[in-house]
Amino acid sequence: MSEWKKRNISFKSFLNKEQKICKYTRKSYKHENSLFKRAIDLHINSIGYVFDLLYEGNKDIFYDAFIRLSVKILHNAKSIRNLIDSGFYGSASIIYRTLMFDAFMIWYLYFNPRLIEEWADEKFITSKDKKWRDKFSEKTIIEDLKMKGKKYGLSLDYETDFVFYSKVVHPTYFSIRFFQNRNGELAYLPEFNMEVGHLLFLKILGLLPYSTQVLLEKSNDVNCGNHRLDMLKTEYNILMGTLNKLGVIAVKFHRDHLRARNSKGIIET
Repeated sequence: MSEWKKRNISFKSFLNKEQKICKYTRKSYKHENSLFKRAIDLHINSIGYVFDLLYEGNKDIFYDAFIRLSVKILHNAKSIRNLIDSGFYGSASIIYRTLMFDAFMIWYLYFNPRLIEEWADEKFITSKDKKWRDKFSEKTIIEDLKMKGKKYGLSLDYETDFVFYSKVVHPTYFSIRFFQNRNGELAYLPEFNMEVGHLLFLKILGLLPYSTQVLLEKSNDVNCGNHRLDMLKTEYNILMGTLNKLGVIAVKFHRDHLRARNSKGIIET
């Protein structure tokens, strides 16, 4: 336990600190914000394309699931972006945990279309059904995606992609770590942290293109090709080329500033 120090905490000081962090964030993450806008635009265009398919009478239930999960991803990604803007990294990590598995679920339902009806029929009490829980547990999803997702470039790790970010949603002592400043002290007021904000940006930018990638794969499966799909594919390829370069830069950034060689190393810092 750390020692407690006298602090002047008020709504005014809280608001002033938040406004200052917003200025720092906008200056520090200009490139990331530009990429975020492009990724969101691509995501929205994918939603619009599928919505039109359903409106025109397409009966494939995968597209219905796609729309529902993609809208949730859109709202959560925007929420994380706003929290990064204000320096609320702990709360952003909580929503990231949800965003991550919504993106994984789109892949999981694409790989296992026979499960879509069961997924869509969930009621509040369904979670009491052990057989249902086993089919849709996070560990089941990750293990399935690790096996089937290799050819699609999915690289998942149960410890770093589930266990670590699950900690933040529980009222454990470890979860408070997500709400500390860089000195390891409880952050009573929001604080700007270049490394943590950058990592969160990198995380959501890595997940947002998943929905478009799945949509393109699904279209290939059913031999569906048209001008709008071609435009989505072009936008996706251009964005991924940029994000892959950002990923290389990010690895160097965290290696130099956090002495972390990979995602596990970043988490251990």
